[in-house]
Amino acid sequence: MDAATEDHRRACEARDWLRQGYRTEKDVDALMVRIRAKRGQDAADALRSEMREQWRRRRSWWSGAPA
Repeated sequence: MDAATEDHRRACEARDWLRQGYRTEKDVDALMVRIRAKRGQDAADALRSEMREQWRRRRSWWSGAPA
C-alpha cells in the first residue's frame, strides 16, 4: 500500500471512531488498548495522532460536528 493510500485509510478510520463517540480521553485510551493489542504500539500511536488531527479539522468533514 502506498503512503497516500495509507494516510487516507488512517484518516477515514480516525473519523469513523470519532463519529462512534470515542472523544473523551478515557474512551480513546480504552480504544488504544484494543488497537495496541491487535496492531501494536506504533499503530495505536499513529491512530491517536490522526484522531487528534481529525478532531481539530472536524468542521470541514463532519456536518453537525460537536463543538
